[in-house]
Amino acid sequence: MQAPRFDGQVVLAVFAHPDDEYHFAVTLYRISRELGGTVDQVVITDGAGGHRYSHLAEVLYGLPLQEPGSNLRDVRRAETAVSGQVLG
Repeated sequence: MQAPRFDGQVVLAVFAHPDDEYHFAVTLYRISRELGGTVDQVVITDGAGGHRYSHLAEVLYGLPLQEPGSNLRDVRRAETAVSGQVLG
């Protein structure tokens, strides 16, 4: 069975939170990189509310992210932009 082509078609992928696109990473990558389509990604929240769960990110980035008002929103926005570039 031959895979469908997406030449010229645009897929709108809507996610509630940053990082949710990883659940569909293979599909989005295949549409944008292998099947000729375009994927537009919309993330509804900015991720700033996840400060209570940011201990591992603090270690990774060397930044204090567990306090309300930290620059977690900026970190999550940058992560989302990079993932979008990788996924195409």
